[in-house]
Amino acid sequence: MGDVKQIWINKIYIAKITTAILSGLYAFLGFVAIWVPFGEILSDALSIWVKIVISLGILVGAWCICFIMVGCFLKRKKRFEIISVNNGKKLYLQYGDLFNENEVIHPKERRNIVIPVNRCFDTIVDNHIVSEQSLHGMALKRLYNQNRYSSETLDIEIKQFSG
Repeated sequence: MGDVKQIWINKIYIAKITTAILSGLYAFLGFVAIWVPFGEILSDALSIWVKIVISLGILVGAWCICFIMVGCFLKRKKRFEIISVNNGKKLYLQYGDLFNENEVIHPKERRNIVIPVNRCFDTIVDNHIVSEQSLHGMALKRLYNQNRYSSETLDIEIKQFSG
């Protein structure tokens, strides 16, 4: 069920890739049609409307098959490049344990992890305002367990940047 959910969450991204692939395929078929007449595939006895419906059915069917194939291929990937800018910086979407170095392609390189937090950036993980099951709570617990910060010292750091 998790695989279907991951595909459903990324349906717009998968649909864009699917449409690009299918557009290329149809452009190629149009090129081939210069030498091989596709009009002979369907009987001349069929009306133009039936031929259009059959053609659209083939297009929709091919798109659905391609969507499933792209979705299955992408569900195996854990990292997607979303944006690449001129100075070589890239923005990735990654699935998996963000804090595990084995999940990262280049673990020794510096990386910034964007974690959604509440508007006040609460630093106490009490399962009331900040859940220990959320990325916000997991990141704070990791900082505290590694003795990088306590909730008090982190509050002071945050106030220095916001003040």
